[in-house]
Amino acid sequence: MNGGAALTWPIADGSANQVIATNGAGTLSFATAQVATINTVNTTDATVTTIATIATTEDSTHFIDVKIVAHDQADVQGAGYLLRATFLNDTNVVTQIGTDDKLSFETDPLWDVATEINTTNVRIRVTGEAATVIDWRSLHTVTTVT
Repeated sequence: MNGGAALTWPIADGSANQVIATNGAGTLSFATAQVATINTVNTTDATVTTIATIATTEDSTHFIDVKIVAHDQADVQGAGYLLRATFLNDTNVVTQIGTDDKLSFETDPLWDVATEINTTNVRIRVTGEAATVIDWRSLHTVTTVT
């Protein structure tokens, strides 16, 4: 920003946890900051396990972006996943728009990640391998329009 730039500040105060955003032309406004959530889980077999549960809002659309990394405790296998999915909550009936968009990098094809609808929530699920202790970590963001 140069010293002579004119900025248009918001007239009213923002709400708790909001940040100042710009439209790129000098107009400032308050916006809700996108928060990344980190979750961890440990699997010891091939049971499908929930690593994160994301609540949806009635009459809204949610784009979920998840990064998941996994490593077995024997230090011989690992995986990384990019998982994206969109969900519609129409009067508290949640449906998925399209299918999961998943990019997988894994040393063991038995491992897996997916989304699942559970009432008005979306669950991020991981699947490990029998007799293998795997540490999973996920980081997700949710973009919502109501």
